[in-house]
Amino acid sequence: MQLGVTMPMSTQPIRLFPKMARAAEDAGFDAVWDFELYENPLVVLAAAAMTTSRIQLGTGVATALSRTPFELANAAADVDELSEGRLILGLGLGIPGLMMTLHGAEVDHPLGRMREYTQILKQCWQYMADESPANYVGRYYRFITPPVNPLGSRGLKRKIPLLLGGMNTKMIQLAGELGDGLVGGGYSKLYVQDQVLPNLAKGAERSGRELADLDTVTQVICCVSTDRDEALRRARIHVGQLVANPVQDGIVAAHGLQKEVAEVRDALARGGPAALGDVTDDKLIETFSIAGSPEECRAQLQGWDGLIGHIMLHTPYVPPLTPEETEDAYHQILAAFARRLPN
Repeated sequence: MQLGVTMPMSTQPIRLFPKMARAAEDAGFDAVWDFELYENPLVVLAAAAMTTSRIQLGTGVATALSRTPFELANAAADVDELSEGRLILGLGLGIPGLMMTLHGAEVDHPLGRMREYTQILKQCWQYMADESPANYVGRYYRFITPPVNPLGSRGLKRKIPLLLGGMNTKMIQLAGELGDGLVGGGYSKLYVQDQVLPNLAKGAERSGRELADLDTVTQVICCVSTDRDEALRRARIHVGQLVANPVQDGIVAAHGLQKEVAEVRDALARGGPAALGDVTDDKLIETFSIAGSPEECRAQLQGWDGLIGHIMLHTPYVPPLTPEETEDAYHQILAAFARRLPN
């Protein structure tokens, strides 16, 4: 099982992210990941590429609906070239409410949009590699190459790994069909076993592949500290915000945790995010996170072995956690799971 860590986006000055990426490389992690809130995740990884030399650089995830397929294909190619072939592009549609309000993007028919976007994205990369012509006119997107290209081929040399995000079964199947694998978040081990892997295999079969041909990556909230009580407080806050989102309802129901989630939502409505540190039940923490002392967290990580090929230890960052707390949480993860000491 490969091990990655997410940088706590939008909680730190952007100048610190390259240093954080280097710290993850020095600690022996396989990959460092970011995700899209305010900062452009590819800009952040471009900066990280300049301070690192070995570690993989992943978006977990970049949003599709906020940019055209060609723009994303080009930006990803920039980062891949700058990092000498270390980019992993994790791609999701984006949070519908934010896509509609902040970006003014259409969010209807998400499965159809993601299918077309992915197909065009791969055609864009092929065009950049060898000027392969394309005339794709879909319901939502189009990609038509010019009859004469005065710029010539970009000379893209590597097939950039493309992982598609998915929570529901149809999106997971699409990742198996069109992606190089799946990038997820908010999963439980039971959900991975009963829903994620079977549906990923079903999608892979559509394209003549097997589950073993695909990469599997998921975020798991990780709250680790030498101060165990502080680790659990952070876990209650972040897990509480996770399960309050209705997108988690199916997984919550599979575990029979509806009562515990109802208590979280009631606390949020009455006292805001600060109330979560007191009310999020231990059963939710155990289901949706790795949390506790370094020794406890290392033992909990082993429970994912054999289910997922690459675990992103997801740094807690949501309010009311402070920037100082999120920075500490990140470095506590590096210390607890370091595979080698810095030079």
